[in-house]
Amino acid sequence: MKLMTIKLLSRIIKINRIEDDISQLEPRLCGISLTIKQEIYIDGSRPFTTLLHEIGHQYMTLTGRFENCQFNVEEFCDTYGFLIEQLMIENGDDIIKKLKIFAEGK
Repeated sequence: MKLMTIKLLSRIIKINRIEDDISQLEPRLCGISLTIKQEIYIDGSRPFTTLLHEIGHQYMTLTGRFENCQFNVEEFCDTYGFLIEQLMIENGDDIIKKLKIFAEGK
């Protein structure tokens, strides 16, 4: 298992990349976000897409955005725009590249 940490809304989020296929546990899963523990687990099946998806879960939980679970297109795009901006502010402009490299195991 490989580990990376990021900051999101002044909290440390631990990202774990496991070599095993998470779908063995639950067929539709390729990532898990434990928001209470501020941890993310991803496997190698769709690593970067899954990682961004799970970071989105963390962000929406921390900002209370899950209260309105029916987003229109504009709200969804706004939320992800704010998420990416926050990641870059707290972790540096190259965080997306670093996340992609980590997720793909390079």
